Amino acid sequence: MMTRALALFPLLACLAAAPAFAQSAAPSPIPERRIVVTGTGEAVAKPDMATLELGVVTEDSTAAAALSANNQAMARIVEDLKSAGIEPRDLQTAGLDIAPRYTRPDPNENRAPEIAGYTVRNQLRIRIRDLAAVGATLDRAVGLGANSLSGPAFTLADTSGLEAEARRKAVADAKARAELYARAAGIGLGRVLRIDENGGERPYPVAAPRMMKAEAFDAAMPVEGGELTISASVTMTWAIAD
Repeated sequence: MMTRALALFPLLACLAAAPAFAQSAAPSPIPERRIVVTGTGEAVAKPDMATLELGVVTEDSTAAAALSANNQAMARIVEDLKSAGIEPRDLQTAGLDIAPRYTRPDPNENRAPEIAGYTVRNQLRIRIRDLAAVGATLDRAVGLGANSLSGPAFTLADTSGLEAEARRKAVADAKARAELYARAAGIGLGRVLRIDENGGERPYPVAAPRMMKAEAFDAAMPVEGGELTISASVTMTWAIAD
């Protein structure tokens, strides 16, 4: 009896493995034929808001004196901007820095640099919602002691409408491309299988930070906002119709 049981065991093992073998040998499903196309779209509009940073840089022999002079100048600028119609929500301190200034000893004297004084830098970020007032705002601030500038950068207070327009154009562009390729290849387009949005662009003109002298603003500064372009890009996948 033991010998017969051992003889049957290999046969039973083969029979048990047969369904698994048959299942693994089944043909793989044929992947759905598809066409993938990327489309782009742009929307252009004139800006309705500008942002810039004005700075006050002061130097003195002590940190307290440099800071006091800086505070007074920045307080005058802030109050003047508010009186000119800039709302408090559009004024934000962007940075405050107090740093020592060191002497530069003669290399032959063999002595360490010493503190010669202190420099205080205070940056104020401003949003200007009336573009016609950008030049006048710069003039007023410089006249009150601002001696550094970064900007202006032009933007829109609400970009949602422009973004939606760019996306609609991107989808239309992708569809037009897909139809062109399908006709050229002699195939038909089926249903849309997938839509992926790619990164868009929002280029803004930005001026480099620079030091300024008050006499450079004897006349009102001309400022041109130009146009802003927002772009969208989508990748769409269609099934190929039989």
